[in-house]
Amino acid sequence: MLEVMKRQTTAGLVSLEVEVPEGIALAIEQAIQNAVDEARSYTPEEVHGITTYGDLIRGARFREGMTQAALAKTIGVSRSYLSDLEHCRRPLSVKMAKAIGKATRVSWTLFVV
Repeated sequence: MLEVMKRQTTAGLVSLEVEVPEGIALAIEQAIQNAVDEARSYTPEEVHGITTYGDLIRGARFREGMTQAALAKTIGVSRSYLSDLEHCRRPLSVKMAKAIGKATRVSWTLFVV
């Protein structure tokens, strides 16, 4: 039996407590995380009218308060490589888009414009 307890907190947030069968707990946790991630994602139009993947990367990095050096370290590339991506001097692979998406907590598909 699914039981959900919902409680209002501050700043427009709601606290949820869910009791579910142990066998499906991980799947439900992942579904909730995916929903939260999707709700946090921004469209290109919301991020300063951005049109290039480089601008989107930079916007996501700024939103997370990360420097180029910090993001580069997190995704395992040099700062100059990340700078080249942000200025569209290097092509953006799906693998790199996924790494940047994970590090900045946005859907990697936003970078594929």
